[in-house]
Amino acid sequence: MEESSSAQSRLIHFIPFLLSSLGSSSSPPIQNASTDKCKIKKKLTKSDLSDHLSRLILPGRLVEAHVLPLMGEAMAGQVKSGGGMKVVMRDADTRDEHKLVFCRWLSSRSYVLKCGWTNLFVKRRGLEVGDEIGIYWDKSKFHFTVHRKVGRGTSNAVA
Repeated sequence: MEESSSAQSRLIHFIPFLLSSLGSSSSPPIQNASTDKCKIKKKLTKSDLSDHLSRLILPGRLVEAHVLPLMGEAMAGQVKSGGGMKVVMRDADTRDEHKLVFCRWLSSRSYVLKCGWTNLFVKRRGLEVGDEIGIYWDKSKFHFTVHRKVGRGTSNAVA
């Protein structure tokens, strides 16, 4: 009888775990945080998509926490100086790679990806205001993915 009670107790504790891992149709699936490498996530603004400006602004504190430490002193120094450097950005959704310039705006704590952003990413991927993107650096290049498209609710996150 004691064995049966112990098995029943284990089953009672296991059922909620099993149900949460299966999810339900009324709640969104649980994302595994370890599969999402994107340390920089951004909802695109009108200025990020502007033909005239042609640059993507990245928050300084996130770049300084998740990108610069992985770059090495020489690369990080070049970027921080404002002169910038050419970098590769891999589109994880399409597997295309493109060269952009990555630099710091000295007038603010922001960093930017420029020199091709609009044509290589905005127009090619049909990005719109409100789309959510993710970016991370892996020691040699940036990786980019579209997490969610406005109005479509689609997610392509594979990075």
